[in-house]
Amino acid sequence: GKRTTAYIRKGLPRGNKPRRTMASVATMTGTLIDSGCKHIIPTRVSLDTLLGLQESPDQNVILRDKMKYCAHKNDLLLCVNRPLFKQGRGFLAKNAAYPYVLSTLGGVAPVIEHAIAMYYAFQGEDEIQEDVEAMFQLGLAHVYDENLLPRLTEEEEQVYMQIFSRLPFFTFMGYSLGLAYAHPSSGDNVVSAMVGGMLSVQNGHFQVHTGDLIMWYFDFERPYFTDEGGRPENIEVVNIAPDRGADERRKTHLRENGVYPGGPGEGRDRNSGKTQIAYPKPYVLEFNRPPNWKDKRRVFARAMSNARPFDKLDLLICTQSI
Repeated sequence: GKRTTAYIRKGLPRGNKPRRTMASVATMTGTLIDSGCKHIIPTRVSLDTLLGLQESPDQNVILRDKMKYCAHKNDLLLCVNRPLFKQGRGFLAKNAAYPYVLSTLGGVAPVIEHAIAMYYAFQGEDEIQEDVEAMFQLGLAHVYDENLLPRLTEEEEQVYMQIFSRLPFFTFMGYSLGLAYAHPSSGDNVVSAMVGGMLSVQNGHFQVHTGDLIMWYFDFERPYFTDEGGRPENIEVVNIAPDRGADERRKTHLRENGVYPGGPGEGRDRNSGKTQIAYPKPYVLEFNRPPNWKDKRRVFARAMSNARPFDKLDLLICTQSI
């Protein structure tokens, strides 16, 4: 009737075009999606992998800042059972009954962040992809060309290249359904991971539309994507200021992880802050350009709702069909 028509029109801007910033169903109703069919397996947080990625490995730091390194409920978990490069085989956790996972990289150096982001953005010869030194030098050259970081000494470059060589082959494992600590002395380090089914999760930096294919990415990879979530024509750092609403939601989410925006490194230097985590984003294909096969390999779900940046997002995890 008239009331229904008036209600619908009230939610639309001029021109009767849907608003791009409309909140998701989960946010508007304060509810979470659920499904009767769930695929759940136990996983273990990998202490060895975390230590291998640190400049100065110290178990006491992981014990002290246990919430920074833990896998908390609804965290996106990445499997770290395989090495990315042949040189890193000896640094990964050995085979065990449960898959090894991480929900954070635990504060790797900024140069490692850019090297990882460059690895996923680069589409080149297989010989370069498999050569740890070539890939690291490629990322380092990009950092210097863009003036992102001060130049390193030869000794520092060798140290960071050794850390880069220990990177695991990250694959999507699932979403954490509980809490598990990285160090066994802090508590249980085994957590159930939901590897199939529907659930509501935290969206990342990009707008998501119903039906989009969803991939995962690290938070520090944001500058290597366009505003819509695609790859720029040339590998470059894209500086895009978020809108006010998205920035407020982002800061709220960071505070929930113990990161206080406005502090040094936006809270990165605070021991309790949890950064370098993985988020979901739409997998975007660019016209007249070949797809990025590394991004395609990271697809794990389909969006069941619209979601603004850092809004709640309903997902159907479908890794069993990939």
